[in-house]
Parts: sequence; structure tokens; C-alpha cells
Amino acid sequence: MIHGVDNNQRAVFFGSQGDTRWNQHRLQNTIKGFVHHELDIRDRQSVLNLIESIEPDAIVHTAAQPSHD
Repeated sequence: MIHGVDNNQRAVFFGSQGDTRWNQHRLQNTIKGFVHHELDIRDRQSVLNLIESIEPDAIVHTAAQPSHD
């Protein structure tokens, strides 16, 4: 099982042109066992709750600032 965490913050910064839902849907439709979690990684308790509930074998952190000068 693969769990993805995202809150589509790019849409907040850039509007519909920055929206990443298309990629979330692509992953859900093409990767068997992909589960999306709508979560802001800055919410420490929610992240800890998720980790406790899914008990992952590994975590790959790829979150980044959605915009750079």
C-alpha cells in the first residue's frame, strides 16, 4: 500500500493553474493500492495520528515550498 499526503497548497498560491488534483487522481487511477490523505504536514498532531494509524514501513518526505523566486 502506498499512502500519499497532500493539501493541494499550490492551488491556494496559484489558483486553478497550480491545482495538483489532476496528479492525485492520476495516482489513484493508475497505482493499485494508492491512498490519498488530505492533510497539511504542518499539522503535527494530524501527521502523528496518520503515522500511528497506517504504521508505515518507510516515509519519503518530498514536500517543498510550492513557489520560489
